[in-house]
Amino acid sequence: MHYAWPCAPTEKASVIEQPQCSDSASNAFDAIDACMHCGLCIESCPTYRATGIESDSPRGRLQLMRAVHEQRLTTEDIQPALERCVQCHACESSCPSNVDYSGLLHDNLKENKSLVATVMANKVLSNLAGFMLQISSRLGLHRFIRRLPQHKFSRALMLTPDNTKRFSAKQKIHPANGDLRAKVALQLGCIERQINGDIIDDLIAVFTHQGFELHIVEQESCCGAIHYHTGDATTGTAMAKECASSFGKFDFVVSLSAGCSAHLQQQSGKNTFYDPLIFLATQGLRSRLKAVKAKAAWMVPCHLKHLQDNWQQVGAMLSDIPQLHLIEFNDNDLCCGAGGAAMITKPQLSSAMGDAKAHCLNDAQPQRILSSNSGCRMQVDAHLRFIGSRQRTEHPLRILALALGVDEHIKRR
Repeated sequence: MHYAWPCAPTEKASVIEQPQCSDSASNAFDAIDACMHCGLCIESCPTYRATGIESDSPRGRLQLMRAVHEQRLTTEDIQPALERCVQCHACESSCPSNVDYSGLLHDNLKENKSLVATVMANKVLSNLAGFMLQISSRLGLHRFIRRLPQHKFSRALMLTPDNTKRFSAKQKIHPANGDLRAKVALQLGCIERQINGDIIDDLIAVFTHQGFELHIVEQESCCGAIHYHTGDATTGTAMAKECASSFGKFDFVVSLSAGCSAHLQQQSGKNTFYDPLIFLATQGLRSRLKAVKAKAAWMVPCHLKHLQDNWQQVGAMLSDIPQLHLIEFNDNDLCCGAGGAAMITKPQLSSAMGDAKAHCLNDAQPQRILSSNSGCRMQVDAHLRFIGSRQRTEHPLRILALALGVDEHIKRR
């Protein structure tokens, strides 16, 4: 099935005929030559499912890159199609030839300075943006802004969470309860500390309860994931290496955002960065779990599923919670449209994907919707509001806190 496309794309997509393979193809394009044009990536590609346009598929974009190499198109010609990619990496997981699609994408994307990335990288600006999001949330401005014409600014405010809480690091080290298992550093990220203070509280409570000493490390800048995903690969890579150096003395670093932990893993070349759920699942829980009676839908973040190992163990860990039943729902594997900051930079395309995801979740009628990535939660929550659903997503750490019986140690607003 194709997603309903709400209106015609604002940029005209290029569709080209498949060229014949050339023996003189440059070694730099060996990855393109490896593409067998089998089409297995098509059904896993959320942008193709949204538009039905060949150049909005991984296969189509690879052919556009080849056309540039063969001087049949210019780099400028193919930028609109490349920029519409939400960088979910699902195509790489489904590709039998292991084509390095994401590497080729970033090689062919023009360097782009994103306003969103600039704001998030600056502490003063990110603090101001966080304050504005908190005010918008408390006043419920998103209910009125959604009636305005689609624009990047209005789109950003429409995504404002219903409830926000700024995290205040009152102490730098949170001691482990009982025997010490390991010292773990927390990478706060840019958006997490601004609006997800309650989730960070959950993380601290769960980790210390499980015997991990948690360190809040001062971070000079963001990790650069949003720069990398919006086309500024040079800056994004440099920022990841700078950020990783701040955690040099730690063997384990966790980040609430799957996009951040995956980016730091890839660009720093270090296997010390983890999604907190993967870390807990691989280390193992040492306590008996209490029942959390609920039928839950777990939306696995794309960067968790396609870029990080052992993500399946997270589902197994959640399934071990008594009376918590994880249910299947339609198109669970498809990106919600938040990836690569598309929910702000490509509002029409992102809205089509977010609307489809919200309807699939609503049709499944779960009692709880679990998601462990901030961008995904903001996107899906906004579209659940749009379709009139009262349900909202929550981080799986909230469920773990309840199952471990550590909720009483968490101070709520």
